[in-house]
Amino acid sequence: QTYEVRWRTLPSKAIVLGATVGGGLVSAPIAAAHPLAAGAAAAVGAVLALAGVRDRARRVESRAQDTRVLVLERSLELKEDRERVAAGQLEGTMVAGLYRIGQRMGAGAAGVIYQAQRVSDGLPVALKLLRAAAAHESVAADRLRREAEALRLAWHPNIVEILDQGHLADGTSYIVMELLMGESLAARIRNRGRLEPFETAPIGLQICDALVAVHAAGVVHRDLKPSNLILVKGPEGDRVKLIDFGIARVEWEETRITNMGAPLGTPGYMSPEQESGGQIDARSDLFAVGAILYECLVGEPPPPVPSGLWGKSDVQERSVRSTWKRLPEDFRAVIEKAMAPAPEDRFQDARALSQAIRNIVEAEPRASGAS
Repeated sequence: QTYEVRWRTLPSKAIVLGATVGGGLVSAPIAAAHPLAAGAAAAVGAVLALAGVRDRARRVESRAQDTRVLVLERSLELKEDRERVAAGQLEGTMVAGLYRIGQRMGAGAAGVIYQAQRVSDGLPVALKLLRAAAAHESVAADRLRREAEALRLAWHPNIVEILDQGHLADGTSYIVMELLMGESLAARIRNRGRLEPFETAPIGLQICDALVAVHAAGVVHRDLKPSNLILVKGPEGDRVKLIDFGIARVEWEETRITNMGAPLGTPGYMSPEQESGGQIDARSDLFAVGAILYECLVGEPPPPVPSGLWGKSDVQERSVRSTWKRLPEDFRAVIEKAMAPAPEDRFQDARALSQAIRNIVEAEPRASGAS
């Protein structure tokens, strides 16, 4: 920030002239009565005038110094704000004059999520901002815009709701979503070790319900994993909320944001075609659902599934088979089909996978929570 402060001061000639005029004005009435005192009166008048001019100059300089101090303080304040933004320390600041930022909740490669409050009505929200380093990167900004677009297209009770989106004065993008109070599925598995089949089935059904809406909107999530599933407590049990559409694929708008040949997603949950950078569709998300169900029931991610690009030794094959035997028998066939290496061998849509899980629930009363 640059400030320009101007003030007027009297030049030396003006000071001398002022002193002379002042002395003359003071001495004139005195000279009429006492001519001898005229010189002394003129001298006194000149001194008084000069003193007045100097006092005014001191006041001007004092005021200028106060202005310089205020400018310095404001410059330091702006510098501290820039450093806080660069460091991601935004707690207490305002966004777009609408949201007051609170506690930091998490961060990704390009975005930071904060708990915030909508000023107009006090509603708690989650606010996602691009990191300072990525704020002016076109790809990062496009991805955040893509996430907002995907969330608007795929509205569903099992998908986090988007409330607002926009740009700050410096061009930084942000989106505002409903605030979810709960724990991630990853945290649940980490704390519990593994989940029982009757706990896993409702989670799988809700994930499939969300994917029905996502895929119907022409969106492929591409990053399904336990940490992107939030379990929110409700009167009828946990409600699953699907979050983070940052690398989602919107079918009719696939341009520079994603490059074919470059894998996008999280290793361990990506289908073979996704991991190799090939063509993907909704069946890649179903592969990830199978991996999530496996992790719920076993307590750890599934072993890698080979694609046509690599194979496994006999020792690795026996180890994988041994690991898969840890799955409950009724779930094993469903998960194996969902995670088939070839897309054509998997469930062809989320409804088919949902029905397979529902069949398990109906066949096993305990799976629905009955004792």
